[in-house]
Amino acid sequence: RASDHDPVIVGLFGEASVDLSVGALADTPNPVVAGTHLTYAFTVSNAGPDAAPAATWINALPDGTTFVSLAAEAGWSCTTPDVGAGGTVSCTASSFAIGDADFTLVVAVDASVAEDTQLHDEVTASSSASDADPTNNTSTAQTAVTTSADLSVRVLDTPDPVNAGDDLTYSITVANAGPSDAASVSFSDTLPAGTTFVSLVTSAGWSCAKPAIGEG
Repeated sequence: RASDHDPVIVGLFGEASVDLSVGALADTPNPVVAGTHLTYAFTVSNAGPDAAPAATWINALPDGTTFVSLAAEAGWSCTTPDVGAGGTVSCTASSFAIGDADFTLVVAVDASVAEDTQLHDEVTASSSASDADPTNNTSTAQTAVTTSADLSVRVLDTPDPVNAGDDLTYSITVANAGPSDAASVSFSDTLPAGTTFVSLVTSAGWSCAKPAIGEG
């Protein structure tokens, strides 16, 4: 216990001062085709003058995208959604020295995203220290979406040959090889001469117009 005459020494420590920033958020490719991957590359920087304690960046994945992978700089601890899930990606460094840290985030654009959709992505960096210029802590990217589908049709006839007066069955398969969902899809089939309509079985989701039974 100090006496009334003992000197008391107090240490004074100033708060760390940093300048975090997020560089241009590069989106590749732009435009991106629905059903394919989109890559975001960006740099988080600290211009100092001190190391940034508890430096963190956060990115909520754009609507219509899911997580694929993240390449992170050494020294950063990252939390991501499961592969194939949407959500938020974040990385933290307990102490971010003056300098740069590079990151590459890959997402999958859902095949159902419509043509001309704009995917908005935003990365924001922060620290527990005072930031000299918070206006450069966020970077954004707007990525246009295009669509591309590959439709095909296959027809099988049974029996072949068929006896006159008997029923003939056509099995028709319409396929989409993507990568995007196909919108407003239709197909038509003109009955061969010498035949009349009997029945049609369709897959769910298709609306069909057909002749009356016995008509060609």
